[in-house]
Amino acid sequence: MRICRVAISYPTTNSPGAGLVAYYLCKHIKTPTLYLTIRRAGVMVSSPSAYIDIEAIELPLVQSSLSLNRKLHAEKLSLPQRILVYAKIALSGRGVKFLVRSVPRMIRFRPDIVSCHSNLTLYHGLLFNLLLCKKFVLHVHAISDAIAICNLPVLRWMVSRASRIYCISESVRVKLSEVISFDKLQLSSTGVDPEVFFDTCSLRKKQIIQVGQLMWYKGHQYLLEAMPTILAKHPDCELIIVGRGQFERKIVQYIASLGLGDFVKMIPTLSHERLRFLYNESSLLVMPSLYEGLPKVLLEAFACGLPAVITEACNATDISVGRAIIVPKESPAALAEAVCSMLDDRLRWEAYSHNCVSIVDTHDWRIISERIFEDYHRVLDSSH
Repeated sequence: MRICRVAISYPTTNSPGAGLVAYYLCKHIKTPTLYLTIRRAGVMVSSPSAYIDIEAIELPLVQSSLSLNRKLHAEKLSLPQRILVYAKIALSGRGVKFLVRSVPRMIRFRPDIVSCHSNLTLYHGLLFNLLLCKKFVLHVHAISDAIAICNLPVLRWMVSRASRIYCISESVRVKLSEVISFDKLQLSSTGVDPEVFFDTCSLRKKQIIQVGQLMWYKGHQYLLEAMPTILAKHPDCELIIVGRGQFERKIVQYIASLGLGDFVKMIPTLSHERLRFLYNESSLLVMPSLYEGLPKVLLEAFACGLPAVITEACNATDISVGRAIIVPKESPAALAEAVCSMLDDRLRWEAYSHNCVSIVDTHDWRIISERIFEDYHRVLDSSH
């Protein structure tokens, strides 16, 4: 089997967490693979396998505006709003430009199947499906992608041509089932690399952390609003926020307005090794997210024995039993109560920490990759 895997991102020194689903599938699926991606800032991580040929396309990559990003997360759009979204996406031409510069390389490679990661890469699969009758599959990593597919008829038609849609969480699968035949939808979680993230049994500090892009839907403001209540009970507690993104200035303003400058530390993106160290020296991961698929950060933290407080929007109920407390989103009071209860109850924390490390038994990237590769074979063998 020859796979062309298309993803707009790839791990670099500047963004070590980018494109990890595609990266690890390449690492553990031992078959000739062309990995098409867009070159980003920083040094690219070395090829994950001798089977992989990485082609990084030089292409200006402009982030979606905050307003467009919010619309893509909106559950329902009016007709004028849909037209506006269509126009903005079409005028940006990002997916088409990526396709045009990729086609010669794809034709030379002659793939048996095209694996698309994110809606922006659908053009690659669709072109080979319509012109060369090749099958393609789509990996949906984010609830925002599922919402966009439901909202936009043209996108729905493109996705309907896929032979399989792999959904990162049950909530993504349920959402897509509103517009896509359920027999095409398959649940396929993200994974964790136990060789990178593991419990070092280190001495932990009175430190809570939030890790991820600094974007509005990560809910940083709700955790910051919870901090005065947390600090009233635990004045020696510190919050560390890790990441980069469009919302950085807003977060800095929140910290200043709440008088939290002495209790909150912001640091940019960390390498996996430094992130492992941070997970292992901390007492709690907090994810106040408003939207998620299934956060890889949560799996990484669990693998390091770090319990969590997360919102229901993280879509991680099935893996969080005995490992995390789940609270409603947009509720600083609920976040504060859950954080304090975990910090106050040492026996509960130790039980949760012990349970956390077993996440690798079900979510090791080797296991996830093997299942997906087996399904790729089924897709190719199917007459549909």
